[in-house]
Amino acid sequence: MFNKLKLAGLLLMLVTLTACGGGSGDTSEGSGDADKDKNRTKTLRIATFGDSTANVSSVKHNVQVFNADLDSNTPEQGLDSRKYLISLYYPAAYLVGNGGISGDTTATMIARDELPASATRKATEDIIALKPQVVLFRGGSINDLQAITEDTTPAESVSLVNAIYAKHISLVEKFTIANIAVLDAGILGYSNSKVEGFGHTDPDKVRAALVALNVKFKTYAEDQTHDKVTFVDLVGVVSDSAGKYLPNMTYDGVHLSLQGGLAVAKEEAALIKNIFGESSSSSFESGGKNLYPAINATETERDNSLFDVWGDVNKRYIKTVKGKKYQFADFKQASDAASGGINIRLAPVMNALVKGKTYGISLDIIVENMDASEAKLSARLDLENNNGGKYRLTALSNSESVNDTLKGIKKFSGRMELPPLLLKSAVASSSSFIVHLSHLPSSNAIISVGVSALNIVELPPVQ
Repeated sequence: MFNKLKLAGLLLMLVTLTACGGGSGDTSEGSGDADKDKNRTKTLRIATFGDSTANVSSVKHNVQVFNADLDSNTPEQGLDSRKYLISLYYPAAYLVGNGGISGDTTATMIARDELPASATRKATEDIIALKPQVVLFRGGSINDLQAITEDTTPAESVSLVNAIYAKHISLVEKFTIANIAVLDAGILGYSNSKVEGFGHTDPDKVRAALVALNVKFKTYAEDQTHDKVTFVDLVGVVSDSAGKYLPNMTYDGVHLSLQGGLAVAKEEAALIKNIFGESSSSSFESGGKNLYPAINATETERDNSLFDVWGDVNKRYIKTVKGKKYQFADFKQASDAASGGINIRLAPVMNALVKGKTYGISLDIIVENMDASEAKLSARLDLENNNGGKYRLTALSNSESVNDTLKGIKKFSGRMELPPLLLKSAVASSSSFIVHLSHLPSSNAIISVGVSALNIVELPPVQ
């Protein structure tokens, strides 16, 4: 199946790359210049579809660009990193559509197409119109299984599973008919107990139905006639063979924790690589000249012109990893509720950031020894203007739940990308990109965080 998928994916990518603007980093003009074509960034347009497990961002389905309007004090925006982190492992990924609606069943997903057109409808046709090359389908759906109770008979469970399966596949096929590859993750897992039962259901019966559905979804994808569908088998990744989440993979028994999000993103990215090939660079990296300066510090502690390192810091240092310089800091708790972080200043590029322009912003990150504690990690862009206006674009974050930590991960690294950002207001020099650690360990454990200088590229307008 992968050979057929890969061939279909590569052909699809060649067709759609020339048709998609905005945020793609593709600055060639189709002039036939062989060198330009050879160096074109191969952006992969991605959308999600399904229930709350696919609801990765704002209420709108079109997430190609985020508007930073500091004058109106726009609420915090960003991608829910527990649900979408593929660009960390596949940098060419570019999220264009958010087709997740919390609480939806397969029936209400189908019914979206009958609603009046709107920016928030999130119907299959709305997502298809954004021309994704891949849809991450997370619409099993766990919400359908609220119908299962202690009184549900085996025959009734089988009937319900078959009905859910039929609706699920009808949705999947709307995308494949449109020549879009689908990564079907089914239902991710379910760990609530009988007391905490989701929708007052019987948890064992819910998990049995969950497993039965995922088996059917996997069988469908493995049928050679369905070569645009790949099943994301998460058994042993975030859930066990009985459908129960593995430790640290969920914060509420239904939804992914940040650690679970990382695990799913890594699995999905590996499957995308099998279909579309390697991701050689960030989707924005070759869009134009990087406006942000490189780390040029000769001192061993930090580059004072680009970084502020604050909090309970044991050590600061510049380190080269695979040919790239990073600002590192080792954090260690010195008091209760300790925290710390690294601020990457935007002051060096204030004169280059122009109101009305769209920018792609990314950086590389390395985090080590998170498994030594219950520490939480977040990363965000904090923009300010000279009138007190603020705008926050979140790239990485735990939930507030005590069950959402990275304790099971010793090290992770990759490319962190913000969605394309349209500056609707001027920004002040106090603006920065912040990587923040909280709930640092009370033991002698040290958590190391390293960040590269930012990559900031002006992007063409979205077409």
